[in-house]
Amino acid sequence: MYAIDLTGIGMWIESNVQGIAEKVFIDKIPKALPTNLATYLYLQLNGRVMDYGAFKRLSATINVVAKDRQPGYANKTEINRMVNEVLAKFPLRNDDKGWVVSLPSVQPSRTITGFSYASITVTIQINK
Repeated sequence: MYAIDLTGIGMWIESNVQGIAEKVFIDKIPKALPTNLATYLYLQLNGRVMDYGAFKRLSATINVVAKDRQPGYANKTEINRMVNEVLAKFPLRNDDKGWVVSLPSVQPSRTITGFSYASITVTIQINK
């Protein structure tokens, strides 16, 4: 049996994407967001770990979220900026822990009430 430090992986990814948006949330978003929050990242780790013997693999989703410029008009400029800044970070490597985060795949932006977002799915490989 082995233990995967999902919290540690999430915090490590968070530290690597700090500064791209105003705030980074891991696994849950507070029910009441600050009203002045215009951009944030939402990191979701998939708890399903695939064991390949020599390494383990799981996936995560990084949602980049920006407040709409005005109702019904997505802030695509800000979404594209954040997506490009996140993609520029890859691949992420932590040689001490044996973690590699790579293979980013971007899903097009969508709009939810007052905010627009794009999703970036990444693969996390654990070599130790």
